[in-house]
Amino acid sequence: FGQRIRQEFNGGISGSVGQATNSINDFHRSAMGLKDINRIVSGILISQMFYSIIRSAKDAVGALSEFSQNMERITIAYTNMLGSAQLAKGFLTQLEDFAAVTPFQTEDATKYAQQLLAVGFAAKNVIPTLNTLTDAASGMGGDNTIVERMVRAITQIQSKGRLMGEEVRQLMETGLPIARILQEQLGLTQKDLQNIGKLGIPASTAINGILAGLNKLPSEGGFKG
Repeated sequence: FGQRIRQEFNGGISGSVGQATNSINDFHRSAMGLKDINRIVSGILISQMFYSIIRSAKDAVGALSEFSQNMERITIAYTNMLGSAQLAKGFLTQLEDFAAVTPFQTEDATKYAQQLLAVGFAAKNVIPTLNTLTDAASGMGGDNTIVERMVRAITQIQSKGRLMGEEVRQLMETGLPIARILQEQLGLTQKDLQNIGKLGIPASTAINGILAGLNKLPSEGGFKG
C-alpha cells in the first residue's frame, strides 16, 4: 500500500512538472511569437516611414522641377514682351525680390505682372502698381485674392480704354473705398458714379486716380494698423 502511494505521489509530481514544462514551452513559444510580431510591426512602421520620406523627397524634387519649368516658360514670355532676354532676367529678379517681402509667391507675382504688361503697362510701373495694390489689400486685412481681383479690374479698364461701371463694381466689391477715391481724385459726384460709363473717362486717367487714392489710404489711417 505504501509503495503504491509513493508511485502515485511520484507520478503526480512528474505530471505536474510535465505540465509546467509544457506551459513554460508554450509561453516561450508565445513570447517568441510576440517578438516576431513586434519585429514585423516595427519593420512595417520603419518601411512606411522610409517610403514616406522617399515620397516627400520625390514630391519636393517634382515641385522644384515644375517650378523651374514654369519659370523657364515665364522667362521666354517676358523676353518676348520686353524684347530682350537681359531685360527679362532683370525684371524677373525685381519680381522675385518683390515677392520675397509680400504675401505673393513668385509665380503669382509674375502672373500679375504679365497681365499688366500685356495691356500696355510700362515695365517700370508694374512693380510700383503691385506694391500699391498689395499695401491697400493688406491694410484692410485682405489677401492675394483681393489683389488678383484688383489686377483683373485694372487690366480690364486698360483694355477697354475707359472707365466703365462693371470695373467700378468689381473694385468696390473688394471692400476698398473706390467710390470715395474716384470722387476725390477725379472730382466726380454721386450722380457721376451712377453713370460712369457715359462720362468717357480715359483709362489712364481712371487708373492713375485709383492708384493715387489707394496710395493715400495708409496716411489717412483708414486701413493701415
